[in-house]
Amino acid sequence: MENQNKITGIVEQIVDKSGVSKRDGKPYTLKQILIREVSGNYPQSAVFDVFGDRSDGIAVSDVVDCFFNLGTREYNGSYYNNVTAWRLTKIAPSEQSTDYQTPTATVHTVAASPAPIPPSELEPKEDDLPF
Repeated sequence: MENQNKITGIVEQIVDKSGVSKRDGKPYTLKQILIREVSGNYPQSAVFDVFGDRSDGIAVSDVVDCFFNLGTREYNGSYYNNVTAWRLTKIAPSEQSTDYQTPTATVHTVAASPAPIPPSELEPKEDDLPF
């Protein structure tokens, strides 16, 4: 199989953008799905456009393999990227490794800042250096 664009991640959000085409008046089904990568030191997130019924059976918090295509278009001198998913495959819980578990949040406490130094201590003092 050729080198394919694929991400394995957790579905964080699904937004329905279905509507009616302005050009021919036909209805279309479009969902935008936010997927957060589950592997690597610096996991990335991306929004994928999914047309038709390719996302049926996919819900928030599912772990999926998402195969996608990248595209770009020009409009008034600016370029816009499209990330379109052409296959979403839900990964069964039995197939998930420990890498696919949702990370837990780490709480860090920050020490209170020290008391401010009074202005009288900031003024220059008589030099007491021996040289």
